[in-house]
Amino acid sequence: MSYTKTTPTTGLSPRRRHPAPPPTSGRSADGTDLLQVLVFYKILRPDQIEIVRRTARLKSLSLEQAIVDLGLATDVQIAQTLATYAGLPFVKINP
Repeated sequence: MSYTKTTPTTGLSPRRRHPAPPPTSGRSADGTDLLQVLVFYKILRPDQIEIVRRTARLKSLSLEQAIVDLGLATDVQIAQTLATYAGLPFVKINP
């Protein structure tokens, strides 16, 4: 006779947990998606991507902050572009 351990609340055998699959969204950790979106919407030019990456890396900044520090776009422009890309309305809450 074999016994299986059951959970006290359901009386069912516990399910075996599997590790979560790696993300499949295609997002990269280096901000490539953000930069590609900003180029697509003509906020940045393709030749500015490496400048932004280098500045962010050397000054330990986020890509967004590097873009703003370089004067290539404002934080509002970046937020509006990302909202448009995501299909969401952009609402500025601090006038």
